[in-house]
Amino acid sequence: MARVGASECGTSGPKKCTFKWTDELTFTFIRIRAEKETLFTGYRNAATQGYEEIINLMDLTGKSRGVCAPGSGHSSIC
Repeated sequence: MARVGASECGTSGPKKCTFKWTDELTFTFIRIRAEKETLFTGYRNAATQGYEEIINLMDLTGKSRGVCAPGSGHSSIC
């Protein structure tokens, strides 16, 4: 699947990363979520695993969260 979102990461000062969701990407996410309804059982951690699978299917791993460089003094999620 083609990447249709945009990631912006600053290079100076504290690392700040954002991910811009497009309308097309949002609709795709919602469609896949509906198709994968069986993954969201209500059991503990089921939603987390379900959303991780959707993010992987959409090739957004590392894009939906800002990723800071190790040792930068920031948490892994910017």
